[in-house]
Amino acid sequence: MPIDKVFVRGMRLDASIGVDDWERKTRQVIEVDVEAAVETAMLLDSGELSRGVDFTVVQGIVRELAAGAHIDLAETFADRIASAILDRTCALLVVVELRKYAPCRAGAQCCGVRVTRARGSQ
Repeated sequence: MPIDKVFVRGMRLDASIGVDDWERKTRQVIEVDVEAAVETAMLLDSGELSRGVDFTVVQGIVRELAAGAHIDLAETFADRIASAILDRTCALLVVVELRKYAPCRAGAQCCGVRVTRARGSQ
């Protein structure tokens, strides 16, 4: 069975995320990358997008969660993105990388988290 990966990279959005006092009071720019593994045999045979992972669905999930209520931890945010993609698509495995720019110190360009979630293990 062929397994391919689809991805959305560099989604920049405003989100209410973080544990510091200032992060609770103001939204900040985050950047999200998503990679989803999908079995493509049926998609390739049928040409039906419903048998693949639709980029617009993935982007919609990320936007929906970013627009929502405050989330303390980047790990929680990334986990929610991955879980929602697994719930709403036929992805077998999802990798989400979330980067924050504002709270980084000591010359770091960004800080963040990368989570990997597989269907059936949530």
